[in-house]
Amino acid sequence: MRRHSRNAIHQKARVLRSRGRGTTDDNGGKATLDAIVHGRVQGVGFRYYTRTKATSLGLTGWVNNEPDGTVHVVCEGDSAGLKEFEAWLDQGPPSAHVSRVEKHYREYRGIYRTFSVEG
Repeated sequence: MRRHSRNAIHQKARVLRSRGRGTTDDNGGKATLDAIVHGRVQGVGFRYYTRTKATSLGLTGWVNNEPDGTVHVVCEGDSAGLKEFEAWLDQGPPSAHVSRVEKHYREYRGIYRTFSVEG
């Protein structure tokens, strides 16, 4: 799976928003959520809880620890599942302390089959 730099992903999200694309209203109510989670989110099981929550909501994608101490999440699915997942990300699992979450929507591409824990 090819990784994109965080700046490239955010730039793409801005372009899609400026074109009126990349929201959950597109593609039959499906979209891709790209989120960067800040706080005490590494070393507390955050990625594994994230996979469990995403899978329970029928979402696909991946979660990864970043060198700067954040957790990067990319997931795809229907709007109801993504909204519930967004709310969960704001709180995180009991062992974590989430200070803020940067959330950006991108156009749904349907490229993930499962939800994986990476890095």
